Amino acid sequence: MHTISFPFLTLLHYYRKSTKRLVMTILKRIFFPFSEMDAIIPKSGVIIDLGCAEGIFTRYLALASPGRICYGIDLDGIRMRFGADQRFPAQIKLIQGDVLTAQFPSCTGVVAADFLHHIPYKQQELVLKKTYRALTSGGIFLLKDVDKQGGIRHLLSRFWDFVFYPNDTIYYRSIPEWKKALEKEGFSVRVKKTAFWSPFSTVLYTAQK
Repeated sequence: MHTISFPFLTLLHYYRKSTKRLVMTILKRIFFPFSEMDAIIPKSGVIIDLGCAEGIFTRYLALASPGRICYGIDLDGIRMRFGADQRFPAQIKLIQGDVLTAQFPSCTGVVAADFLHHIPYKQQELVLKKTYRALTSGGIFLLKDVDKQGGIRHLLSRFWDFVFYPNDTIYYRSIPEWKKALEKEGFSVRVKKTAFWSPFSTVLYTAQK
């Protein structure tokens, strides 16, 4: 099981007076292997968190490494307002916008965690193209997503997607399909199934430009 890290404890401290924020942060921790993902993402430079929702993981990345300037982009204004909090480090910037049309700054890292399967396949490919162009040489794109061939874990992940996003059409891919799509854009890809203690399907794709 993943250990509870200092940045995560800091998040809990910041949110200690808001039950809603505490619950959302803990739920995010259940679905995300925070420490393992943090270890993959560059420790400095501009990092973009696509589909960041409340910006919880965006903030975690900034707390974990002061050398990062972290941009979180999400279309949902209500969730972005939930995430607005000036008590966090100044290198965090939350932007309400559509990742398909938003301008990506030059960056050393990009994260898409349980986000891309909420947009159609052609749009997924457009995001991959934008990400590749924005990354500097050697930059890392970290994709966390559900494996549609993941058996019971896939079904549990699908259930929670339905609970949280009942109106969304979901566009999952298998591990070979994601690997092929990333390599098509020019990325060198490493794949790891993670969070074996968790009942949910969690696959990390480390794609390097």
